[in-house]
Amino acid sequence: MTHLLPTLIGVKEEDALEVLSIQLSNQKYLSSNIFQGFTELPDGATVAYQYYSDNRRESESDDAALKRQTAFILVSTALPDAYLEHFSNGEAIN
Repeated sequence: MTHLLPTLIGVKEEDALEVLSIQLSNQKYLSSNIFQGFTELPDGATVAYQYYSDNRRESESDDAALKRQTAFILVSTALPDAYLEHFSNGEAIN
């Protein structure tokens, strides 16, 4: 996955999208630990990782909800409102 308008995003947004892309391409959301295999996380993914690790033991009964919320944090970081405002009906507004 890549940003359609990379000039509008920073390193943090790029990092979050890269981690999300790696997780999806390696089907990490099907495994018990969606961050397994990462030896180091970029800054853009630290908030999502912190949320996941803080809530992992508490939400073992609702693992899917924890994964959804963690993915939402990554997506929200990767695609902030300021970036999304440049799109209308799926097309970039110049």
